Amino acid sequence: ALDCIKSEGFASISLIQKALGCGYPLAGKLIEWMENEGYIGTFDGAKHRKVLITDEQYAAFIKKNFGENAENN
Repeated sequence: ALDCIKSEGFASISLIQKALGCGYPLAGKLIEWMENEGYIGTFDGAKHRKVLITDEQYAAFIKKNFGENAENN
């Protein structure tokens, strides 16, 4: 989900649903998690949420959760 929003430059539940092929409840939980972590902006009506995660934060997240060489695979 993080990779998807970084590459698209915005975040929305429908984007997550389409990219991951998941339902509304899971996509909503992922959006809520990303907001709580400070990776995306808050809800602002019908507008897409802004992506706030930096390249450094993303790299640290990948390294922490998937290992040292995860981005190279």
